[in-house]
Amino acid sequence: MKLKIESDFIYKDLRCVVIFTPGGYRCGYVGVTSESQYYGKFYDDLKIECHGGLTYSDGGKDSVHPIKSDLWWFGFDCGHFEDGNDIELAKMYYPERLILDIGYEGQVCSLEYVQNECRKIVDQLVEEEKC
Repeated sequence: MKLKIESDFIYKDLRCVVIFTPGGYRCGYVGVTSESQYYGKFYDDLKIECHGGLTYSDGGKDSVHPIKSDLWWFGFDCGHFEDGNDIELAKMYYPERLILDIGYEGQVCSLEYVQNECRKIVDQLVEEEKC
């Protein structure tokens, strides 16, 4: 299944991608090149602050998540216990899927919010690379 990419942008020379999942929430990713000291690192090894903390790292040659690239991706999700989900938007983006409303009642993280969290991750990575 192809995921809905809501945003794909460059910030301070790093690629950022925001996807919207069939579960009705967004995930944000920042990709680093093989020249980065962070390439190949596990997300738990980084001291990065973002929404709910980093929950994903993977990539390399022929990586397809969140998009096909040779970048190493660090990601976070907005599907935590206190986060809301947007079922109506999920139904619109994924009309071929059965979308179940599991009743998350928290605040839905907007596209703008997730984009800003990606920028926040980039700022932290860039600052650390300077050291």
